Amino acid sequence: MDIEMLRDWAGDARRFLGNEADRLRLQLAEAKEQRLAESQSAAQERLPHLTEIHNHFESGSSVQQMLKNWRKQGLVVQTEMGRFRKIQQ
Repeated sequence: MDIEMLRDWAGDARRFLGNEADRLRLQLAEAKEQRLAESQSAAQERLPHLTEIHNHFESGSSVQQMLKNWRKQGLVVQTEMGRFRKIQQ
């Protein structure tokens, strides 16, 4: 092999690897975009349910009563910061 053949081969290899790297970068970007779209879609599907719950418990007194009942049943405990934490069963 002479030096010109080696240079040609090295150039071909660089072009191939560069094209392959570009293709992989594009696939990765598309996959990330698809995962983001899927997670946003899943969140939007849950929003109506969350809105219904929020509308149902608009008054703070009903939420407080619910938490009080759960605490009496031993389902939650109140933390030092005043928040409630579910008890693992």
